[in-house]
Amino acid sequence: MLESLYTEAIKKKGTIHDKIKEYDNPNFKVSDFWNDEKIPLCDDDLVIAAGDGSKNEKKLLSFYFYAISAESLIYNKKLSKIESSDINTMSHGKFAKDRIRNYMGLFEVKNALKTIKTFDVDYYLYDGSLLGDLIRPSPIENEIPQSIRYDILDLAEDKLNKEIKSIENHDVKIYSNELVHDLKDDFKSIQKNNINKNNITKNNIKNTIKNNININKKNDIKMNSINQNNSIANNISVNNNSITEKDSINNKDTIDESFTLENVENYLENIEKLLALANLLKYKDKVIAISKTSIANDYFKSNIPDMAIFDKYIDNQVTGYSYPPKYSPDKDNQLKREFPVENEFFKSLIFTIFYVRLEKNKNILKIELPYKANEERIKEIIGIISKDCTDGYPYLLKKAHHDVVIKKNDIEQLSKIIGIYEKSGREML
Repeated sequence: MLESLYTEAIKKKGTIHDKIKEYDNPNFKVSDFWNDEKIPLCDDDLVIAAGDGSKNEKKLLSFYFYAISAESLIYNKKLSKIESSDINTMSHGKFAKDRIRNYMGLFEVKNALKTIKTFDVDYYLYDGSLLGDLIRPSPIENEIPQSIRYDILDLAEDKLNKEIKSIENHDVKIYSNELVHDLKDDFKSIQKNNINKNNITKNNIKNTIKNNININKKNDIKMNSINQNNSIANNISVNNNSITEKDSINNKDTIDESFTLENVENYLENIEKLLALANLLKYKDKVIAISKTSIANDYFKSNIPDMAIFDKYIDNQVTGYSYPPKYSPDKDNQLKREFPVENEFFKSLIFTIFYVRLEKNKNILKIELPYKANEERIKEIIGIISKDCTDGYPYLLKKAHHDVVIKKNDIEQLSKIIGIYEKSGREML
């Protein structure tokens, strides 16, 4: 680090402290949304499971080398576990890091589903936000022309669903990649048919434009030059629908240059994740999503997240939970996006969202239940997740996190085991 940064820290210490004070707002009516009632611990004999995932990647000159893992721990008088892992390489594509992150999420969801179906658990503690997975559309989706997405889905959706529904019978994997390899000839046929359709469309548009120009000539429309003819030919509207040759040829939905097998893989990975989420959420009464961080502002509608406000202005000696809960979709309709698969099912979901502090002097957690829960149900859930906590966090989730995390040293060791000696470009540093 440069010495000048130390100088800047000393110079700006006062002004930055003043700016931090601007984030304080003691006027938040936090007590209006907090119930400090002590919730009794659940004494039922339940089968509880919890899971987490991790990923890491090493960027090399020619490609990424990555590792992903997911672990589910199941407690039913004794501790059992399901581990799922994969290592591979990936080219430096446009969305390479997004894809690796999506792989980790897919492993987490599939591992959770496999655990629920294999062990018949009463509750599964899911690390992170399920709602967040649904309200953030994947940028990869738009890389496939809309005109052929349905053709791809017709070919792949049932096969993906079948693999997911039988997850208890096989290892967790990214099945969409295998599927694209197995069906590559079929996908190429879709591409070829799309090219033929595009050529027919372009020829029809050109012929229609020429016919319109001839009609205009017959009506003694004067044109000053050949350039004017070209201008009209490129811009004239067809059938009163404002479709022009230039617009149609440049329309992403009518060209095939985005259609590559890699982009089909990208697209179907996202579809596989949505289908896995849909299958997991069919067991919604068993799923409890727990987040350690959140930027949601459903309660106070502030630039400061609700979690930060509750943590700052609720006395550390006070446990309890936020009430009333927030429900999503609410009037802002967070699930307003259209889903390429399981659209009606996802749109039918209602999430119950609330915050909780399980132990004194410990952090606030965000809880999501993928159904509409009343206060009695919320208290029941708090009693369940409080039962086996350490430092204000469910023990099974904490252990899964520590077990599964892939550190930088781990990815280095894995690359040596594989025998990867590709340069990263940072060897001289």
